[in-house]
Amino acid sequence: KESSTYVIPGKNNEFRTYDQALGAIKGMHQSGRLAESDHTYSAKAGAYSGWAAVLLVILGLMVYRKKKMT
Repeated sequence: KESSTYVIPGKNNEFRTYDQALGAIKGMHQSGRLAESDHTYSAKAGAYSGWAAVLLVILGLMVYRKKKMT
């Protein structure tokens, strides 16, 4: 949908015009600071991915060992 205002995430989630949005984005690029993301990951996500990696390594070793024995 075409709109004359755009949301720039930040402290106030202000609506800005196209020119204001370009200015804000240019300021972010120059400062090296990016807008805050709305999506955050829980601490469990890291643990789940770690356990998944461990299980894949164990499974890979089991398959490799079976292939080596035959």
